[in-house]
Amino acid sequence: RPSGKMEGHTYAITHININERDGQAISLSTSKVFKVWDLQSYLCLQTFMDGDPRPGGNRVTAMLLDLPNLRLLTGSNTVDTWPLFDSKEYARSLERTHKQPVVQVRFTEDW
Repeated sequence: RPSGKMEGHTYAITHININERDGQAISLSTSKVFKVWDLQSYLCLQTFMDGDPRPGGNRVTAMLLDLPNLRLLTGSNTVDTWPLFDSKEYARSLERTHKQPVVQVRFTEDW
């Protein structure tokens, strides 16, 4: 049994890279969709889609994580670069609405 699941791809996954620094996985499917996943929460953080119609329907056959430059390189009959956001910087930029963690939420039909 798996200890967790990251669901969101419609087609088969062909490649997975790990970003150890930020605790992320980057997956590539046969439909040329890339997803960046948080390995603690199993949530999808970013989604890219290569919609470039290449002659012969060339599919992406290679993927490399270039962490020093925060980008993903993919290859088919061309090499494409995809920008990744810095998850630590992104987390610091989020607006905080609570000083303490939320531990309870109440729902009523009036809301």
